[in-house]
Amino acid sequence: MADLINWFNRFKLYLIRYANWKYVPIFIMGFIVLSIVAALSLAAGWIYLAESIADIAYFVLVIGVILQLLFFKKHKTTNEAAL
Repeated sequence: MADLINWFNRFKLYLIRYANWKYVPIFIMGFIVLSIVAALSLAAGWIYLAESIADIAYFVLVIGVILQLLFFKKHKTTNEAAL
């Protein structure tokens, strides 16, 4: 049980560091989470729910990619965008 708590705390710190990089990765993380939920829903047999969640996940990914491209275009002259 202590290993699971330790893993969860490390994972939580990783997510916080990743989300603090810029606001855009939140959309990418949202896509990953929604994709996992859609896969679990499909495995449970809830096909229509899984399709709806997958559609939402796709749109979240598109928003994240567009915002990321805009961010790189805005900061293309500095090395800060590559971090």
